[in-house]
Amino acid sequence: MTKGCAIIQETSKKLTVSYEDFDVEAFGGSDYEAIYTLDAKQKEKLRRELLAEGLGGSLKEMILEHFGEYLDKEPFSQYCDRHGIKYDLFTWIS
Repeated sequence: MTKGCAIIQETSKKLTVSYEDFDVEAFGGSDYEAIYTLDAKQKEKLRRELLAEGLGGSLKEMILEHFGEYLDKEPFSQYCDRHGIKYDLFTWIS
């Protein structure tokens, strides 16, 4: 299995955080992709929470610092749920 790096894209209107795991068919699984989308209000809420934890820099830098390059330090969805940050989740399995 190959764990894909986080892809973080930010505009003034939204934030997307995504990753893809592939070559898992070698273990009897499928490729998997997850895309989290936060609107502008929720994006700013995430920024405030990360700043409150002592992180600094751009939102992308804070996300990578807290969650890791592969989003493997802490599940993004659990963090958002714990802090009341709403997101849309799209998943795809091949």
